[in-house]
Amino acid sequence: MKSKLRILLMTALCLACLFAFSACGSGVQIGENGNWYIDGKDTGVSASGASVAIGPDGHWYIDGEDTGVSATAPSGAPVEIGDNGNWFVNGEDTGVSAAGEDGSVVTVGGNGHWYIDGEDTGISAGGSAYDPQGLEFCPLADGSYAVAIGSARYLREIEVPASFNGKPVTAVGEGGFAGAPSLERIALPEGLTCVGASAFAGCENLVEVVLPATLEEIGGAAFENCAALAEVALPAALQGIGASAFAGCDSLARAAFAQPEGWEAAAGGGQPLPVSGTDLASGVIAAQMLTDTRCDYLWSKPVSAGEEAEVPPANS
Repeated sequence: MKSKLRILLMTALCLACLFAFSACGSGVQIGENGNWYIDGKDTGVSASGASVAIGPDGHWYIDGEDTGVSATAPSGAPVEIGDNGNWFVNGEDTGVSAAGEDGSVVTVGGNGHWYIDGEDTGISAGGSAYDPQGLEFCPLADGSYAVAIGSARYLREIEVPASFNGKPVTAVGEGGFAGAPSLERIALPEGLTCVGASAFAGCENLVEVVLPATLEEIGGAAFENCAALAEVALPAALQGIGASAFAGCDSLARAAFAQPEGWEAAAGGGQPLPVSGTDLASGVIAAQMLTDTRCDYLWSKPVSAGEEAEVPPANS
């Protein structure tokens, strides 16, 4: 019995080894799109909830279907049966007995954890390199990541993680969520500093966006034609708002500037003109200025005298 269970556990081994395994022989891994990959090829089967096992012919099986790929495994398995008879993952006792019925399977749940015989081990299947929502992450020059919608296109609510693959998520990519047809609410994490140009343009059902206190820049047309967006809270760290960032946001009734003083606005590269802090202190007036009066202007907040750091203007 334990011999067969150990064979099944090789599934988890191959997944835990990820790219190292696939580089040195036949292997199964979770791709960045959240699907099972075998020998580097996308099976098209989501890892969320799907089962992987080794069949009697020695092939990998996904959800009971023979992939035709022989199952091999490197040494140093991080998944094993401990002396107490429980499943161990990466040296951690899952508390789940390995003495299950024949045909026990290892799965990855919707939360991205290993499940053994249907029980959540609480241990991440792909570390921080797996996002169960299906978001995509693009590495930036500074080692951080920009996020885009990926295969989460039809989710209504999204919470962007603060990190991916052990590195911070600092930006929403240009056009990253543009035109998402179902998106109603999105929360951006602390540490994120930039919402790229056209990031959420055309998200007609977007009602709520939670912007982090660390946000410094909103790119041009970032929320253009988000017709259902009713309110937005702009953090004190914000230094730039691109042209047409909120144009076409017909339902925007309030724009709360945490720091309304010190803003300038200019159209078409013209001379920046001061924006009244008194006006911006009124959420109603601020919303009108962002969507109508000065919606086509590039807004910026010049660095105060004596400060060395320069904040680049928002994308126009």
